[in-house]
Amino acid sequence: MDIVESQSTMQQAIARGPFEANWEALKAYTVPNWYVDGKFGIFIHWGVYTVPAFDNEWYSRNMYVQDSLAFKHHVETYGPQTTFGYKDFIPMFKAEQFDADAWVALFKQAGAKFVVPVAEHHDGFAMYDCSFGNVLCGRCAAQFRSYPLARCAGAFCAAGAPGECGLLGAVVR
Repeated sequence: MDIVESQSTMQQAIARGPFEANWEALKAYTVPNWYVDGKFGIFIHWGVYTVPAFDNEWYSRNMYVQDSLAFKHHVETYGPQTTFGYKDFIPMFKAEQFDADAWVALFKQAGAKFVVPVAEHHDGFAMYDCSFGNVLCGRCAAQFRSYPLARCAGAFCAAGAPGECGLLGAVVR
């Protein structure tokens, strides 16, 4: 699927969705009770940018902004961006020690009432199986042994999360 087809597919999905591009549509939205009543939840921000683990999740952008700390760090640590770019971190992001069940146990122990993993950050790397994402990755499922969000969703569901369980988050009870 090329970029034009991908954009068309996304626009069609947006058009079928519950919202229109106006404030009135958003005002009509009702926040789910599990979120309102939860009081304490965990949002997981995890992705390729954790490989260099420098500055913040905007590393994919800032490493190309001359005179930024990330730019300087990148050149000093990995060499010039022309020879080692952000895409070169992708094969290093293997999640080898990731254990979704251990995460669920930790979140429950902490008292979290819901968990919302971020499925895709602004770097465009999808943490889920996606037909038009991860253009630079190719074999991500094999790289991860399976997609981290699918493993999280399975662990959350197995832990007894009710109907709101899935890739967009789960209630931890």
